Amino acid sequence: MGVRRAEIVNGLRWSVVADALGLPAENRQRGTYPLITEMVASDFWKQPAGSWSDDTSMSLGLIENLVSGGSAE
Repeated sequence: MGVRRAEIVNGLRWSVVADALGLPAENRQRGTYPLITEMVASDFWKQPAGSWSDDTSMSLGLIENLVSGGSAE
């Protein structure tokens, strides 16, 4: 895997991890939830620990479309 491709894949992986870590804090005011340092379930969305949101789902669909020769339009 080339360096540039590895950087892109790494960025995408970290984006998914950040989304899963942030899901339990979505739709809450800052400071109303405990510090999140590990994967925890989302009370608001009723999702198990490690779940990602629609942001990741839509990004993965866009990426699949682009690498299969589609367009972003």
